[in-house]
Amino acid sequence: MYPLDVAITRWESSTLVRVTGELDLSNITSLERRLAEVEQGSGTSLVIDLTALHFIDSTGLNSLARLDQRLRRTGGRVTVMTRGRIGRIFHVIGLDQVLDVRCEECD
Repeated sequence: MYPLDVAITRWESSTLVRVTGELDLSNITSLERRLAEVEQGSGTSLVIDLTALHFIDSTGLNSLARLDQRLRRTGGRVTVMTRGRIGRIFHVIGLDQVLDVRCEECD
């Protein structure tokens, strides 16, 4: 098992949230608490970097979709960076049609 780690880097117009380890029901609250820290204000743009994530379950996927919905209501947006099999999950369930997903090595 890989422990969840969430690192946040802020710039003027956007924020990078780098998520590593495994994201599932057991630790989703930790991620959501950290996301709430950066979600404040209108027009927030978040880049969620999942390129070093080893596992994500439906709880994590749902949390990202809800985050995107909240930010869009205030003029913000979410971009998800991912790769490999995690990226393919977004494609298989159609979440790449809802979120702005940028995937390396997903072909």
